[in-house]
Amino acid sequence: LSDGLIDNLGHLAELAAAAGICSGDVYEVVVAGNTTMQHLLLGVNPRSLAHAPYRPVFTEQLEINPARLGLNIAPRGVVTLLPSAAAFVGADIVAGVLATGLYGYEKTALFIDIGTNGELVVAKGGALAGTSSAAGPALEGMNIACGCRAEQGAVEGFAVLAEGAVEVKVIGGCAPRGLCGSGLIDAVAELVRCGVIGASGRFAKREKLPSGLAARLTEHNGQQVFMIDEAGPVYLSQKDIRQVQLAKGAIAAAVDLLLQELAVSYSELDEVLVAGAFGFHLKPSSLVGIGLLPELCRDKIRFVGNTAQEGAKAVLLNRRAAAEVRK
Repeated sequence: LSDGLIDNLGHLAELAAAAGICSGDVYEVVVAGNTTMQHLLLGVNPRSLAHAPYRPVFTEQLEINPARLGLNIAPRGVVTLLPSAAAFVGADIVAGVLATGLYGYEKTALFIDIGTNGELVVAKGGALAGTSSAAGPALEGMNIACGCRAEQGAVEGFAVLAEGAVEVKVIGGCAPRGLCGSGLIDAVAELVRCGVIGASGRFAKREKLPSGLAARLTEHNGQQVFMIDEAGPVYLSQKDIRQVQLAKGAIAAAVDLLLQELAVSYSELDEVLVAGAFGFHLKPSSLVGIGLLPELCRDKIRFVGNTAQEGAKAVLLNRRAAAEVRK
């Protein structure tokens, strides 16, 4: 596993070439990964993260000789691993707190990084509290019958128009071949809004739906599905909806508990910052539509993108940021 991570870091030679320099001109690399990935990067056994009391071998910021990692950068260069907060609130979240300025926030705010783990941080009166929830990979398009990564051919947006007509937005503008996370959340939220999916998560009876939507509710391999693409390759199954419910429930429960811990109500939140690789493709209405956040948060949601990357970049470029992230 460590070798695989090093291979990915090896892409810096390509980046250096694109910038018109050689990798030997690079004198610092900053890494902001989750706690498990940072253990694997250093070849440290992460077994202690897998069982109670879930204690990491290390959480502090480390400066590593690039030769130890087999990285071909300047001989006197350094690889900086940003600090983690806990076993499942890693350096990527710490970097996100830095990037969004939460550590000095005057407002009351909720930060959510949506992924296989849903990491959360609440800022209130200068204090920070964080936690994580095991959301599973559904919201990233995995464990879904027609799920895929956010790449060419992935459905990234879905809307139900008047009289049951459907509008699908596909990455690359080509024929759809799968559902990525944002498309999945959009689809479930829209089908809940239109009554195709009931409050329990079950599909409605066809006779109760407009003809355009009823025609898309069919059977595939013995199970009831909703055809996202009428041609047939992309659909949403009952099992997919259950996966979304489990992921949504895990994150929503963690939000509720964290807010209770700091005695903050949803109405007191000034902002909800949503991070993650697919954040820019999500719609506030969809997050509210699947029940991840209540209606009163709709106008408070702001998508902040890949904050782990932005935080790592800040540390790389600014010595003050490097001191702040440790604090």
